[in-house]
Amino acid sequence: MKKSLKLLAIPLIIALGYFVFSQIVTYILSGSESTSSEAQQITIGEELTSYRSVSVYQNGSFVVDDHGKHYSREGYYYGLKWQCVEFVKRFYFKAYHHRMPSVWGHAKSFFDPSLPHATLNPQRGMIQFQNGGTTSPRPDDLLVFRGGTYGHVAVICAVRHNEIEVVQQNVLGKTRQTFPLIHKNSCYTIGQNNRPAGWLRIAPKE
Repeated sequence: MKKSLKLLAIPLIIALGYFVFSQIVTYILSGSESTSSEAQQITIGEELTSYRSVSVYQNGSFVVDDHGKHYSREGYYYGLKWQCVEFVKRFYFKAYHHRMPSVWGHAKSFFDPSLPHATLNPQRGMIQFQNGGTTSPRPDDLLVFRGGTYGHVAVICAVRHNEIEVVQQNVLGKTRQTFPLIHKNSCYTIGQNNRPAGWLRIAPKE
């Protein structure tokens, strides 16, 4: 009798095991389909936000991707669609009618570490300030990170008591981002672990 029950139990255990396994596989596949569906919802070139009427566009999941060269109607070269550099050059051109003397270079090249604090960066036609210096950042300053292979650039859109906020392109899910602002001993430092090299500012008109 006991032997018969054991023989009956074996197929039941096998069937239960197969059912559980099939449910796990179904769950994994449905999750993959959901992830794939979310990825398909990313539309390259879609407007995500704007600042001073200048749009930030979707570049996709891979920061190294670009979607062709982008020029103004006047022929000024913005950069590669929709990289971070393209946005900042387009921003200063549209908001300030500012053409950078040099239209080339990765994001990290926008800050020249050899220049003294608060002097003209001739490649960008903007005044350059070192992070940790005596000059406070302002809205519309160009923030430059030199870390990594290419670096990163963003536009400061707000300066508060203990933080700054930037608007940026080609950072998936973070068109706007805040960084700590530390004011100590008459010096201003943005960031803690990931610190930018500094910021650039449109020179006042004489």
